[in-house]
Amino acid sequence: MYTSKLVVLFASVAALTLAQRYDLGEGSECFSPEGSPGVCTQLRQCPALLAHLDRSRRPGNQNSIRLLQQSLCGFVGSNPVVCCVGRVSGNRPGGSAPGKLVVWTPSPNKNVQSPSPAKTGILAHKNANLLPVNCGDSFTIRIVGGRKADMGEHPWLAALEYETRRGQQVLCGGSLINERYVLTAAHCIQVPAGNKLVSVRLGEHNLVTEKDCYKTAKGVEICADPPLSVPIESVKVHEKYGGVDRHNDIGLIRLQRKVPATGYVKPVCLPLSDNLFRSTFTGSTQVVAGWGRTENSPSSDVKLKVGLSVMENERCAALYRGPHPEVRLDSSQLCAGGEKGKDSCGGDSGGPLVFARENKWFVTGVVSYGPRNCGTQDLPGIYTRVTSFLPWIMDNLKP
Repeated sequence: MYTSKLVVLFASVAALTLAQRYDLGEGSECFSPEGSPGVCTQLRQCPALLAHLDRSRRPGNQNSIRLLQQSLCGFVGSNPVVCCVGRVSGNRPGGSAPGKLVVWTPSPNKNVQSPSPAKTGILAHKNANLLPVNCGDSFTIRIVGGRKADMGEHPWLAALEYETRRGQQVLCGGSLINERYVLTAAHCIQVPAGNKLVSVRLGEHNLVTEKDCYKTAKGVEICADPPLSVPIESVKVHEKYGGVDRHNDIGLIRLQRKVPATGYVKPVCLPLSDNLFRSTFTGSTQVVAGWGRTENSPSSDVKLKVGLSVMENERCAALYRGPHPEVRLDSSQLCAGGEKGKDSCGGDSGGPLVFARENKWFVTGVVSYGPRNCGTQDLPGIYTRVTSFLPWIMDNLKP
């Protein structure tokens, strides 16, 4: 009876038109619907969600039903596996191997604080009203479980399209921050002769297929909306960009027309609250996603994602000092990664480094540069620190 009720409760998940697959294995690390880190665990071993199961049997308690459905990682036989909060460290079910990515645990991290709603500081900027109220929403809030991203994940990702001698190519990435602007790296705008930035592709998953679809376990085909290719009206590069260190490597692309939010195209949040504005994010796990498009190697047709730990600038500078003494980091840059095989090769030049907080995603970095051999041990990727340029971003937004 217990099993049959659970199957009925979760059966409707497959019918939801959310573009995600519930295929995280038991023991995989995950994020709950509220954005808290956890581990995929059989429901019967997760007391917190079992309590919601009891509540779901009461008439009219749709919130508990919805929470249970949104927490689903998959099944072991007919037993639901859910994202169980509070089982992140050393408490994995059945001796399961840990996931490949390290999930940020918020409680001991004093460098990242909850967003403050107070309209002070950068929030009081005259152009703050040009930023969307609804931002940072993604179909999938679990950030681990494999390098391939699901359709609908990171819907702010932009693929920058260039006219080149070889025809039209995607060479850089960016992130949609409102209905008219894409945030990217300055080096993606100031491109070598022979390349011309012409448009931005939004809502994309596979760069080479005309239609992006997948089939559920029951054989139901779910397809994403066709991607949008939007011409560029103008670009803005930071006035002080330049040099081998790529300081001030940030730019804005203004689209020729407004782009309405859809299920597959949504803006990411800027870290405007006072608390996030002051955060160093050191020790937090953040996510870089994209198609691996860099100046050196196009690596994937399908959207990828990888979790990276933010490193202290002092340690990062020391690691670069030996092999690359020409690198001079400053406080407007951020380091993340440095683990073998995991770096911004999973993202794009100009693409976003993002951070989940209270079920919203915030862009904290812009992919700038890193070691030529992507994913080199002890050589993290270097990102433009978005909080250092919030005044510049806000000053350059137009209605």
